[in-house]
Amino acid sequence: MHSVEIHAGRLVEITLRGPVSVDDVRDFRGLMASRVMSVPGRVVICGDLRSLEYVEDEVKVMLIGIMRADNPRLVRSGHVVTAGTRSAKQVIEAIRESQSDDRKCFTEVSSLAAYLGEVLEPFEKVRLHTFLDVVARAS
Repeated sequence: MHSVEIHAGRLVEITLRGPVSVDDVRDFRGLMASRVMSVPGRVVICGDLRSLEYVEDEVKVMLIGIMRADNPRLVRSGHVVTAGTRSAKQVIEAIRESQSDDRKCFTEVSSLAAYLGEVLEPFEKVRLHTFLDVVARAS
């Protein structure tokens, strides 16, 4: 399952769960492109990837491509993962390969909130905390 939503300003909220197929990533890529392009200027991305399962190499390569395509429109991107999992290692590698120093991976929601909060407007921070409260309750 995946979702890409914008509820406040430049804040793009992403959720990736379970196994992700090539077809899922194609759909996700379309959603990301349309959401990111709907925002004037640059975006801040917050991702909940804690329930993402290990992905095949082809899927990982596609996800890296999506991240690289977003780089010019990115202020910051932060993702929360489950520490010690194979998928967390893949996300960390993918972020490194995305060629952007503005992307980070976290295992604690509070650290993610602090990182993204530094660049958000007050109303975007309110929405970030709402999204992350839902994320924290889901864990």
